[in-house]
Amino acid sequence: MAGKAATTLTNENISDTFYGVLHAGGQSIPPTGQSQIYDGYGTPTALKLGADCNGATICGTLSATSLSLQTPISSNLLPVITPSVSGSYTGYVTGLTVTNNGIVTNVTAISALPSTLPYKAYANVNYNGVYNATATQGTNFTIVGSNIQSITWVKRGLYRAAFSSSMSNTNYIPIIQNVTSPLSGEYPLTAAKSGENSMIVGFKGLNFFEFTCHTDDGDRAENMQGCGILVI
Repeated sequence: MAGKAATTLTNENISDTFYGVLHAGGQSIPPTGQSQIYDGYGTPTALKLGADCNGATICGTLSATSLSLQTPISSNLLPVITPSVSGSYTGYVTGLTVTNNGIVTNVTAISALPSTLPYKAYANVNYNGVYNATATQGTNFTIVGSNIQSITWVKRGLYRAAFSSSMSNTNYIPIIQNVTSPLSGEYPLTAAKSGENSMIVGFKGLNFFEFTCHTDDGDRAENMQGCGILVI
């Protein structure tokens, strides 16, 4: 094929410069759709062209030093943008809402962390009757706290703590601490054995949990005089 480099086709035969001419494969560009554009050697270019108002397609990255649009981009080609949340946030961000396009539409924040740890229930419990290992303690307990409705003695060393409001599940954790005997004074007592002050949760339900009070290492079933409860 004849050919030579040419920066202009003035006074040139097209057969001499054919390899430098872009074409649509020897066919007219159709009235609809777009045609692949080739160079003079038949190599497909990155460009597809349509007839008047049928647009163009670039395969690959388009680079330009300046770009001017004669017709505004159609709104249906743009993502729907909800006004984003502008400004700065201090403290602790607790939540973000982000659209599929990565636009932040809502921010929630608190100025400081809670001053106390979250809890589901707590109580200070004091037994009001005569304290001894064989007493039938019943419900003789004074309770000061939140969401602990009652403490019931089930049998020696076994207790049931009932909630005022039911738990949503049993993923809570009761933490129980036995108190001294007597409630004030020297502790441990000289009669206390090595198992003194042991509290073990035996059952967890939505409305109550049961726990054992191990204040006597000999029989593991000593009654308690009082305890503290924290449910998290």
